[in-house]
Amino acid sequence: MHRRLFASILLSSISSLHANELETISVSQSVSALEAEPAALSGRVTAAEAADINTADSEDVLKYQPNLMVRKRFIGDRNGLLTFRDMHNFQTPRALVYSDGILLSNFLGANFATAPRWDVVQPQEIDRVEILYGPYSARYSGNSLGGVTVFHTTMPQRAMAHLSAGTFMQ
Repeated sequence: MHRRLFASILLSSISSLHANELETISVSQSVSALEAEPAALSGRVTAAEAADINTADSEDVLKYQPNLMVRKRFIGDRNGLLTFRDMHNFQTPRALVYSDGILLSNFLGANFATAPRWDVVQPQEIDRVEILYGPYSARYSGNSLGGVTVFHTTMPQRAMAHLSAGTFMQ
């Protein structure tokens, strides 16, 4: 009797195991792991987005981006320091600024007088701005511990000039 009870319990447990089997699911990735980049590590500002921002200087394009700050005291401030989330204002060599492959950062010191040369790029010339957060020294130089900002400018199709005038008071 005990053998029959044990055999019936064993058969019922085996049949229930087969009934609860799941289908095999395969997962694949279309982009290789080296090319995939998490969204939190980079940011982008397009020319259309920059047109919606009140920009007097090129560094104004960055003012609404997360986890970075440009210490700009007034319009035309030549000492506007770029700082990322993991650095402070006196670590200016840790943030790189490029424009079309040309380095705009100033590595001569780490103080308010060694800001990037923002005036090389005018807001009207900007096609897009790419922001990379964190150390990308494999892609850029070793000074990119805080982050990298890359300005891409448009190539003019014809001769053009831009003139603006304004005033402000403090």
